[in-house]
Amino acid sequence: MDNMLRKALRKYRELRNQFENCLLGEDGDMWETEAKKFLAKRSCWTKPQVGVPAPEPSLIIDCDVDPFLPAGLQVEEHKPGGQFRWDPTKINLYLSPNQQDGKSIEGHKLRIELANQSVMNANLLDYLLAHPYLIPEDWKQDADGNTRFIYFWGTVYRDSGRDLCVRYLCWSDGHWQAHCNWLGSGWHIRYPAARLAN
Repeated sequence: MDNMLRKALRKYRELRNQFENCLLGEDGDMWETEAKKFLAKRSCWTKPQVGVPAPEPSLIIDCDVDPFLPAGLQVEEHKPGGQFRWDPTKINLYLSPNQQDGKSIEGHKLRIELANQSVMNANLLDYLLAHPYLIPEDWKQDADGNTRFIYFWGTVYRDSGRDLCVRYLCWSDGHWQAHCNWLGSGWHIRYPAARLAN
């Protein structure tokens, strides 16, 4: 297979997986309708006309169900989180003291620190990817204008090489994306954890 084709397929694998996840989710009918408009080259995801109510997504996320599995990953640990009603004021972007003031902490050590914290799992991440307009604007960047990489430590994955990783949400190339980072890496001030606010 041509190297350029391989690169293109790898680049869009996560996007395809996210799209399939949206189609299989609670709002799958809405996603299917809008995708068909897109394929027919008609306007999709447009604001409704005045007086015509827009379909509202369910704001309840089932954080107990098995999480989405990106290609090549398996679940190592998934902390159930119950039925969570989306409200950005209930989420705090948490940084360990070991991530502040120029410090960095290895992911394995941070996982131990976060073990008793109310960190959110990947079900919330995938819900937000399916409904990006619900993501707060200030999640894109920190106060210094640096891109934030928001981690969902409630779900830890293992790749085919047996390495542990955690998925994160970030704003890049004009849209929200999800990727993962290996626990052998260092976590610094730009890598907060999505945690239930006290």
